Amino acid sequence: MKENMTAFTTAWQQFWAQNTGDGAGAGAPLALADTPAYPLARTVAMPPGHAYATGAVSFRMTDLQVHGLEHLLPAECRVETEGEQVRIRLVLAHLRLLGRYALQVKPDPIIDVDTAGNLMDLPPEACRPMAAGADAGGGGALDPQKEEWLNQAREQQTKLQQTQNGTELLSLYYEHNDIYDTVFRTNQALIPLWQAGGATREMAGDTSDAVKNDSVVNSADKTYTGGVSYNSNAFAQHLNVASACVWTDPDFDPMTGPPPGSKYWAAAKAALSFGKGVSAATNNTKNQVQEMNPSQVHATVDQTQGLPPVTDAEMQGVVAMGIGPGGAAAGLPDWIAIDEEDRRRLRFLFEATMKQKAEDAAIVGQPLFAGSVTADIGRVEATVQLGPAAGPPGQQGQAPAAHVELPAFQLDIDDSAWTGEVAGVARQRLESMYFIRSLLHEALVDRLQQSLPEAAAFANGGTRTP
Repeated sequence: MKENMTAFTTAWQQFWAQNTGDGAGAGAPLALADTPAYPLARTVAMPPGHAYATGAVSFRMTDLQVHGLEHLLPAECRVETEGEQVRIRLVLAHLRLLGRYALQVKPDPIIDVDTAGNLMDLPPEACRPMAAGADAGGGGALDPQKEEWLNQAREQQTKLQQTQNGTELLSLYYEHNDIYDTVFRTNQALIPLWQAGGATREMAGDTSDAVKNDSVVNSADKTYTGGVSYNSNAFAQHLNVASACVWTDPDFDPMTGPPPGSKYWAAAKAALSFGKGVSAATNNTKNQVQEMNPSQVHATVDQTQGLPPVTDAEMQGVVAMGIGPGGAAAGLPDWIAIDEEDRRRLRFLFEATMKQKAEDAAIVGQPLFAGSVTADIGRVEATVQLGPAAGPPGQQGQAPAAHVELPAFQLDIDDSAWTGEVAGVARQRLESMYFIRSLLHEALVDRLQQSLPEAAAFANGGTRTP
């Protein structure tokens, strides 16, 4: 262990000079990976004289570098040991992010109607779903328990078809079944949310037992993996599915909403109406449990005429919870109970879906405008946990790890050369699409957490060949 922070600081600066700098004491920046091309808008009018009249616009950042890693605040840094474990508190004086951007465009002609502002710019082949029946897991044997549950579900469908209300309920589901199938097969972010760490499968097992014995389906006393109840997970899932339907729509635009006649929007409203109908007919909500057994469920369906409609405004309120930066669910009706956990989950689902769409773009645009991006990040705090005090990363002992506290920062984009309609559209979209800044924030944290343990181990007494 270094006996004083002056020696630690000197070694810290030496590490950055040797491993990323010019070898003469000047630390070079730490590089970040280039970002995908994030789609901003479609069918935007190009500047006069451009090769095509309208184009799809995307935004991409490259050559991203973090400056200032060599500058510690020694008076605020600490090195603590406990046995062979070493914990180092680092305070970096001031970090700065520098890089380049390109506002990219590619041909996007107006065909039948003006769809300006439509977010996604993927060609049809990039959105082509997997072949029906494809097994993402590689074609293993069927799960016998899952097959039993599916057989039970088919039996319940047959039972529901024996009444007019049950038949209407099933018809509504089958009307949108293709969309639900597409969403579950193509939206990579939905699956882990649906699984809920195993809670949904556990609930399926209890539902199966309840069907066999006509016992309580939604126990008020039992919790599942993650501490969720039957009701809380069920109502969370109807929000997940409804939101995923909206954002999976290749023509959905966060700025203007769904295109007219969107099948994805209709399927989303139908999914939300199931939750609305359950609340109205059974008095069950996310936080209020009215225990029911299967025979009571069927009786309730028999006595309930259809599902209550969900308005566009109600659906838009739910969508806003994922797109917006947070805050209260203002304007939502009482039956849509969205708390901070729901907002966090829906924001994740939106950001992950948008990121997936951006990364899947098969056609690369050409730069229309390019320039610099900068961000003054300021003071950064980090805690590094090392293994044995004498051992640098790679030797035996506990793997080094770091936790970085990164403040919020503003991305400054040099747009002084932008002209024409495309400039106004791009500025508006970049200002509104906060998830781009959020993803950059996460990428920066991940990169720092990868690099700081090696530097801290070196400064604390380890060695590394440049």
